[in-house]
Amino acid sequence: MWLAAAAVLLAARPVAAGILDEVWVGGYAHDFDDSQKKESGTQEIEFEVDTAPPPILHVIGSPRIAVTMAFNTGGKTDFGGVALAWERRLVGRLSGTLQFGLDGNDGDTRAPPGPAGDALRSERLQLGSNVLFREAVGLDWRLNDRLRVGAQYIHESTGQVLAHGPNEGINELGMRLGYRLP
Repeated sequence: MWLAAAAVLLAARPVAAGILDEVWVGGYAHDFDDSQKKESGTQEIEFEVDTAPPPILHVIGSPRIAVTMAFNTGGKTDFGGVALAWERRLVGRLSGTLQFGLDGNDGDTRAPPGPAGDALRSERLQLGSNVLFREAVGLDWRLNDRLRVGAQYIHESTGQVLAHGPNEGINELGMRLGYRLP
């Protein structure tokens, strides 16, 4: 994981040039709440790249644009998407983050009815769509001018809007390390 994080950091530096602001790498408990008992017990590694706040988004609080990719280490659902990410300093070195966006996924959207789909329904979350809403909240602690460490909770589901079938949704909880680009 640390080797992948170093590669992301090195690749991002030349591209930064005022567009990219920060890169993150994190480890998350996939389906951590075990509510569906299908994909829990697996982990995912998530990479995130945040832009500097585009001036046009000033009217909605100057969010950054966050591009994410999450890979499940147990062969379950992987995600990738884009979100608006708001950050506010709370006190001292502590800041809070809020994200809202869309994620694509390679999860199961509709198992076949009856016995043919029973095994799939018992092992994989039925997400209802390959496009899900992404909502995330986090707390981050600034270690120095470049490094931050944080905890983040992510919820992904159809919100009963994007569903083509069941909407079991998924929750992730994890820790992440951020590097603010020069």
